[in-house]
Amino acid sequence: MAIKCRIWWVPDMQAYAVVSGYSKDVVDALKTIIPAGDRDWDPNTKTWYVKEQYGTAIRSIAENAFGVGSVSFVSKQVAEQTAKQYQQPAYRQTGTTEGMLVEFMNLIPYDAARRARSGLEYARLPNGYRQEA
Repeated sequence: MAIKCRIWWVPDMQAYAVVSGYSKDVVDALKTIIPAGDRDWDPNTKTWYVKEQYGTAIRSIAENAFGVGSVSFVSKQVAEQTAKQYQQPAYRQTGTTEGMLVEFMNLIPYDAARRARSGLEYARLPNGYRQEA
């Protein structure tokens, strides 16, 4: 089932952004439930912005109009957790090249590292020829 409506948290605006194809039902419900001062329409990007407290309401409105599986919703909590996760370094700063290499190797699945090592051994034959796998 295709996504027909996307709703996500926009930290800079402290609001949910809502993008979808036109639906009279969605627009009417949005204007009925959400006061004018708590919503904003950007005609350039064709995006509605609604205050945080209406996130659940706009999600329900969209799911009623487009179907549950057709709405993508990223809550404020999920957006903040994701942002926090990306702010953390991917590795511990051990200060040594060896430490970083060990941490890197811990990220690679064992089978992938083993296959890569096997490929290097075949490429470095003492007689200078490359053996085909």
